[in-house]
Amino acid sequence: MVRGFVSAALVLLAGAAFAQEGGSPPVVSSEAPVLEGAAPDTEAPPQRPGVLAGPAETTPADQGPVPEDATALEAAAPETTVAVETDLVSLVQKAHPVVQAVMATLTLAVAAVLTVFLFKIVEFALAFARLRRAWAKIAAGAGLVALPG
Repeated sequence: MVRGFVSAALVLLAGAAFAQEGGSPPVVSSEAPVLEGAAPDTEAPPQRPGVLAGPAETTPADQGPVPEDATALEAAAPETTVAVETDLVSLVQKAHPVVQAVMATLTLAVAAVLTVFLFKIVEFALAFARLRRAWAKIAAGAGLVALPG
């Protein structure tokens, strides 16, 4: 039976090795593929959330004179920060239901693992205490007869 499994494994491995021989490596093109019907020049550039859409290309000459010191640069720059809530509760509430189910399952698994871990810590502590008491009785000179069981 074992010989049959070994023979079958060798035949399968040999077949895979023969399948890899004799082929030329794949050709790699240095150009990016062009999709049919796509017009990349007419697409609008992506916009960040919370930023008003303006002209496609603006140059510093279109925006007026550039201030020299850093405080003037900060004052002239528009406020484009977006408040992002990163606390755990809001992240879970905003997540997809499948992601919420996975997080709930992982939470239950962590709780189960911690329960088993704490139980084993207590169990080993009690076992080692019992072992120390038995070792003390044996060392006292009574021998194995003094131990119950």
